[in-house]
Amino acid sequence: MIKSFFQAFIGARDSACFRLHHHLANQGAGNWEGAWERVVSTWGDSSLPIKMHISSPRFEKDFRAHRDYIDVEMFLTFLKTIKGSVPEIYCMIEAKKKDEALFQLMRQIKRVPGVELINEASFRMP
Repeated sequence: MIKSFFQAFIGARDSACFRLHHHLANQGAGNWEGAWERVVSTWGDSSLPIKMHISSPRFEKDFRAHRDYIDVEMFLTFLKTIKGSVPEIYCMIEAKKKDEALFQLMRQIKRVPGVELINEASFRMP
């Protein structure tokens, strides 16, 4: 399923949006890095930053459902893993608490040593 999804995007010359939580819910924990690389490759000719959706599972039993807020540790682990693969990422938050999820995430992010805050919704990782 994922392979045909990427083939359709590459064939249509569209850029794909990466969704870590959705990948984990549908494909399991194995090789999300490979899916990341394939999504990044769809952005090759674009002058725009890559787009992704960030969400977190509500419960282990109900892994597909979105949590009210973003799991900052899961997000930071993802960012550390992909660091250097792209110069910039635009993240769209999928969380039940919408704007408050962004505000809480940024309160947590600004406590991370070395993180440079650009504005109330943007940051640069060390």
